[in-house]
Amino acid sequence: MGLLAFLLKFILIIFLIGLVAVLVTAYKGIRLFRKMTGQGGFGPRQQQKSNTYRSTQTHEGVTIEDRRSPDEVNKKIFAPGEGEYVDYTES
Repeated sequence: MGLLAFLLKFILIIFLIGLVAVLVTAYKGIRLFRKMTGQGGFGPRQQQKSNTYRSTQTHEGVTIEDRRSPDEVNKKIFAPGEGEYVDYTES
């Protein structure tokens, strides 16, 4: 009887440890998914972030502030028709 009770307790403990591991993994996966999709309270922070500006200081002590929105920062500088075509020939 003692060996059977010990085995049942051991199996129960292993089962509980496995269940906790599965729940922790699922929780982390759901948090990562919600963070990647922008759900779960991350929306307002992103809006506040877009209204702020970046500040950089050079080695000489000059401070450069960039107050452009993220859309303006990522905008292409050159028009699609501009640029130079170089015919490459391998020698």
